[in-house]
Amino acid sequence: MASPSAPALSFVYGNDRSKPIPPQDTVRHCQMNNITKLWLSKADLGHRDILDALRNTNIKVIIPVDNSHLNVFAKNPQEAALWVGNFILRYWPHVEFQYICVGQDVLLLDESESLHQAMININDAIQQDPRTKGKIKVSTTIGIHDLENYDVTNPPSQCIFRNSVGVILAPIIDFLISNKAPLFVNVYPLPYRFHSHHNLDLAHYLFTATTPLVTDGNYIYKYVFDSMVDAFDSAIYALKKRHVNLIVAATGWPHNGEFEATIENAQTYNDNLIQHVMNGTPKLPGRLETYILGMYDEDGMTMNQWSRYYGVFHENGSAYYNFPYAT
Repeated sequence: MASPSAPALSFVYGNDRSKPIPPQDTVRHCQMNNITKLWLSKADLGHRDILDALRNTNIKVIIPVDNSHLNVFAKNPQEAALWVGNFILRYWPHVEFQYICVGQDVLLLDESESLHQAMININDAIQQDPRTKGKIKVSTTIGIHDLENYDVTNPPSQCIFRNSVGVILAPIIDFLISNKAPLFVNVYPLPYRFHSHHNLDLAHYLFTATTPLVTDGNYIYKYVFDSMVDAFDSAIYALKKRHVNLIVAATGWPHNGEFEATIENAQTYNDNLIQHVMNGTPKLPGRLETYILGMYDEDGMTMNQWSRYYGVFHENGSAYYNFPYAT
C-alpha cells in the first residue's frame, strides 16, 4: 500500500487498450496507490462497467460528455436529460461525481457553437434533481492552442485567446462564475517542446531548472507548466476582467515514444509535479488541483507518437518507474 503520509493523487483513467484492464482491478489499483480522484476519459462510450466498479468506493469522479453529443444536447434538452439520467442519476450518490466535463478541447472545432447551450441543458437536468442540485458542477476544457500568442519566452500576462475562441468562451466564463464552477485546462509540455522553435533546457520542462525562463513583472517563471497555467488565467482576465478557478485536467510525461519520452524524464516530471502543485503557480499560489495523465498505457491511442505511453502503472497496478507515492 502507499504510505499513509503520501499525498492523495488524481489521475486520468482511460482503457483504450487491446487488452483492457478489468474495472475492478482499476479500483483496486487506485486503493493501492492512494488515488482518490479519477477523470474518466470515455465513460459514455461503452464503459459503464467502470461506473459500476466505482460504486461505494469514495473515489471522486469527473465524467465527460463526448464532443459528438454537443449538437444534439444543445438542440434537445430532453436528450441532455436522458444522458444525465443514464450516466449520473443512475449511479448517484453511490458514485461520487464532482464534475461533468461537457466537451473536451472543442473551442476550435465546429461543435464549439453548441458548447454553451449543451452545458446549460446538462446543468439544468442536474439541477432539477434535488439529490444533485448544487453538488455536481458542469464545465469544459481548453488547451494551449486556444491562445492567440502563447510562447514560453513571452510573459504569461500578455496572453489572449484567439478571436473565435473568445467569442465562444465569454458566455461560458459567465456561466462558470454564476455556478461557482471551475474551468479545466490541459497542460502538455512535451508536445509543445517538440513543436517549439525554442531550444530551451529540458530542466524548464521537468521542474528542475534553477534559472528563470521568463520574468513577468513581479513574477519569475522557471517552469513551462507554470507559464502555461498562468497564461490561461491571464487570457481569461483579459477576456472578461474576471478570474475563474482553474483545474489542470491532464498533464504528464510519456515514458516511451521517441524524442525525450523516457522512463527517466517521466519519473522526474511526475514526481516533481506532485510536489509542485501543492504550492501552485506564481500567479495562483496555493494547491492547484491537477490530474495526472494517465493511469495506464493505451495502445489504442493514435493522436501522436507519445499518446500510447503516458501510463504510470502496469496492468497489475505497479508503477513503471520508482514512483515514491505508489506501491
